[in-house]
Amino acid sequence: MDKDAVLFHVTYYGRLESIAEDGLVRGAPKSIGAPAYDYHRAKGVFLTDVEGIFHWYHKAEDFAEHESENYIEDGAVPVVLRVADPGDLVEDDVANSETLFENYISPGGVVSEDIEVWTGREWVAVDRWEDVDPEQSVKWVDDVEEDDEEYSGYWQFLNTSPLLPDEKQAWMPGEVFA
Repeated sequence: MDKDAVLFHVTYYGRLESIAEDGLVRGAPKSIGAPAYDYHRAKGVFLTDVEGIFHWYHKAEDFAEHESENYIEDGAVPVVLRVADPGDLVEDDVANSETLFENYISPGGVVSEDIEVWTGREWVAVDRWEDVDPEQSVKWVDDVEEDDEEYSGYWQFLNTSPLLPDEKQAWMPGEVFA
């Protein structure tokens, strides 16, 4: 496959086991967005080009910050998937109207054998999802006053996450693409 045809999908660590079993499936629970996007989500699996990884990764962080108080416990740490064969694609006109990069929808989804996940060091087949350590992209902030027994601190995303590949890392060889 030509490297220009490689596409990416941002999701959460807590969904990797299911993706390893079933692939990326149409109509799966949303990772990002309000209920207003539910109709749009039913069209298929959202994919982006390399330039969109940063944008969607940070959107996933923002959504997690509003939906979860414990990113680790809830599996709400964003991860990036790389897709070898996205199947038939249609342009995602909604996302393309909001961004400056190419976004697509795969109406049929993507089988797990065509998916890799970025571990923070390398691309591995998504069935090796347990190689990803979600704690490498968050830190525990303990700013508790001694007299506050109920509040113990909070999780915070790092400014630079190892789970967000840069453009060079996006093209590194992996198991599925080798």
